[in-house]
Amino acid sequence: MPQSTSESTAATVAAAPATAIPNYEVKLFLDAAKVLDVEFKPSKDADKVFDLKSSNRKIAMQFIDARPLQVHAEGWSVRVRKFEDDEKFELSYKRRYPLATGTLADALARAAEHGFHKENDYAAQVEWGYSKQTLSFTRKKEFKAKGCDAMNLPAAEVVRQAVLDGLPGKLNRWKKEGWARRILAVGHLYGPVLGKRWIGKWQGPDLAFEVWLIKTESGQGFEPVVELSFKEGDPTEASGFRDKLMAFVRAQKWLLERDVLKTEMILQRY
Repeated sequence: MPQSTSESTAATVAAAPATAIPNYEVKLFLDAAKVLDVEFKPSKDADKVFDLKSSNRKIAMQFIDARPLQVHAEGWSVRVRKFEDDEKFELSYKRRYPLATGTLADALARAAEHGFHKENDYAAQVEWGYSKQTLSFTRKKEFKAKGCDAMNLPAAEVVRQAVLDGLPGKLNRWKKEGWARRILAVGHLYGPVLGKRWIGKWQGPDLAFEVWLIKTESGQGFEPVVELSFKEGDPTEASGFRDKLMAFVRAQKWLLERDVLKTEMILQRY
């Protein structure tokens, strides 16, 4: 016997993949002149307040895209990253959905239409800055490359091949089959950018205190960017600690009262 309309609808809903459940990463940016010393390390006050460990970990990263940008224009970014003392390089393929014009539920539903749902290979996260929130889906892979000493990143041809070897189908089929592959096969490298990460604590979850040296708009010298962040699984907990941390760094006159888009800065300046 044929299914009724209501039975058919119910079966379709039941079969639909569940929308993703993101965690939260809160990012606040601090006034470098007030929280760093002359060597671009945390000042004594920042070190003491956030209980930063004396050791830090170096990080190098760069992005790959066409020039002018094409992958980024579609909401995607492809990043290569190297951590100190790690012999492997990390590849990240990320798709972002800004929440400026809707709710998180709206963004999750839209992402699900693109195949980003609860049961896939992408980690869902809400990136929460000063005033903006963005839903992101990230797939990470690793590769090895010979001849890269210390924090040096691989040559362009090595990066391109690694990116193509690990290229996820969702990105490659974004506009049509092979779209991203053709772009990234001859992609330009935006970077490298060097940073350091300290791990700290302040009345809540672990904090990451990062300092990035990004080329200035003029190309003469570098601009230090200081990012203070934490991760939390529960949105209520994330919101509560964000409010408390923001109020504290504002009272210290350390807070930059604006969003800082690190990826955008790199893609515009390199």
